[in-house]
Amino acid sequence: MIIYYLIEWISIIMLSPIMLERSHILVNNLTRYMDANGFQQRQLANLAGISPTTLNNWLRSYSYPEPENLLKLAVALHCEVPDLTETESYQDERKRYLTIGQAALLNAYQTDREFQKVCDISLRLYREKRLSAYVSKLQEYVESYDSETNEKK
Repeated sequence: MIIYYLIEWISIIMLSPIMLERSHILVNNLTRYMDANGFQQRQLANLAGISPTTLNNWLRSYSYPEPENLLKLAVALHCEVPDLTETESYQDERKRYLTIGQAALLNAYQTDREFQKVCDISLRLYREKRLSAYVSKLQEYVESYDSETNEKK
């Protein structure tokens, strides 16, 4: 048992202060997302395809995951990698800014009643997990417009 604690102590000392800070941010965010999704460590490890021991080491700040494992965790937790690796204040700041595509969609939604209807129907179908209906409704909408004039046929 003494050897276990000695190894634990050495592994913590060996992490640089920057890595230790990054590790603490990861632990806080992982814990928050695990709670939000109702996951235990073993469940998350199975969903992400990693060993429970490895996940436990990350949650104890003994080691830090490689980028491909961060991606596996993000997919399992239904979030993005920066949601796990950045502080909440930085995440909020990043999310304030819309991409050009998001801004264009928002503008179209606010100004085009037909687009608004299709978006609302598509969102409802998506939330109801009726993805085939979602895709067909979107195709129907796209086919109803003339691509050259950008007007409804």
